[in-house]
Amino acid sequence: MVEDVFLYFGCRRSLVDDLYKMELQAVKKEGVLTNDYTAFSREPDKPKMYVQDYLLQNSSEVYNSIVREEGHFYVCGDAKMAADVTSTLGEILQKERNISAQDAKNLLLNIRVEKDLLVQLLIHIFKDPLLLFSV
Repeated sequence: MVEDVFLYFGCRRSLVDDLYKMELQAVKKEGVLTNDYTAFSREPDKPKMYVQDYLLQNSSEVYNSIVREEGHFYVCGDAKMAADVTSTLGEILQKERNISAQDAKNLLLNIRVEKDLLVQLLIHIFKDPLLLFSV
């Protein structure tokens, strides 16, 4: 049974790229989606915001969902974004567990192999990252 579903979504500009805003609001209202975080990296007159920034801001939530509650984590996007998100997840594990970078890397590898960290590289199909994890 899925209890919590969090969506981390990144794109460039809200006016052009926020294609699913109304759908996300609807599923959130229905209780299907617990929370969503949309990062815009090219908003006029605003600092760049990436999915990784939201992951770090919510590091306890991310850690609890993946490690303690054995949630599922899906990464969709290009290779650079996937590497950046993987690095950010390592930082979160390091911080939340107070462990070395190498231990965090090993733990992340263990999660990828034994649990459910699915990294899907859609290099030519999607240019913007979409992250979804559920508990």
